Amino acid sequence: MYLTELVERWTAISWRSQIAQCLFQDLQSFAALRRTEPECFWQASRLKPSFEVPLRREKNSLSLVYGSAIALKHAPHGHRSARDLAQHLTEQWSLRCSHPVPPPVEVRSAVTLRYTETGWLVLHLCDRALLSWITVAIDHLSAGYPTSPLMPTAEKTLTLGDRLWPIHHGYARCQTLRRLMDEMDRSSDRPTRPHHTKTHFGLYENTLKLSSWDVQAEDAIRIDPAEKALLYELVEVVDHLAEKFAQGHLNPDRSSPMEICWLKLGLSLCDRLQQVDRHSHLFDPHQTAVTHRQRQNLLRLTQQILAWILQTGFGQVPTAEL
Repeated sequence: MYLTELVERWTAISWRSQIAQCLFQDLQSFAALRRTEPECFWQASRLKPSFEVPLRREKNSLSLVYGSAIALKHAPHGHRSARDLAQHLTEQWSLRCSHPVPPPVEVRSAVTLRYTETGWLVLHLCDRALLSWITVAIDHLSAGYPTSPLMPTAEKTLTLGDRLWPIHHGYARCQTLRRLMDEMDRSSDRPTRPHHTKTHFGLYENTLKLSSWDVQAEDAIRIDPAEKALLYELVEVVDHLAEKFAQGHLNPDRSSPMEICWLKLGLSLCDRLQQVDRHSHLFDPHQTAVTHRQRQNLLRLTQQILAWILQTGFGQVPTAEL
């Protein structure tokens, strides 16, 4: 897989990258409407790589929230207050929600955008969209399995073996849990009737796309706390990997802090996986078919991303069994 294709594939499933691109599109439309303003505003507002956008995850374990200072950063170029520019961006976001864009991820209908009096933007991503994003991400990553390592790895294998063992263990544990859940599914007489209720609509079929939904951040959905924590961690890791790939960091150099960054991503994901393994109800005999499949997909995506970290990042073949 060429680097450009790799970057595009990961950017397409990164919520931070997609949200950043939408914000810059709205900023550019505002600049185009105000061509009488100094040229510096237009230049400052041109679309940039998503990792340069002022957008960050807010620390909130109950919901997934991003914050952006884009209005504060660009308002001076247009001789507008940050609050006015933030209000304009919020209005544009709402207007464009009625014109869905093609998959894989329709951001605007899944994210509620608000602004503060100071011009700070708050973007709240609803859990319903996140649960369905799992399937979208799996399909997107399955089309391009981890690339072969681009750097010699013999020396790295010797020095990283112990530190990478938890990531190998996490990958193997996902494999084991998925196999056990498949066996439970085959031996269970649980009815597999469709669930078209409001609670399960966004989770039932792989063919459903975010662009066709009417999702709201306030539309709460029940999900196990440990599984939610793993889901949020998956979003965080995908955001970071998309950023690293866009910067050309396919294989971390042992002499740079990048190696530590990749290790932290894998280890944090494995830590959340352990919490699911300990506290979640993966083998609850009373769970619905939809919930069962949702949990299987959560494990599958976790396993896929751990494989990317091991193989593309460190040149190691994931261990299927330990």
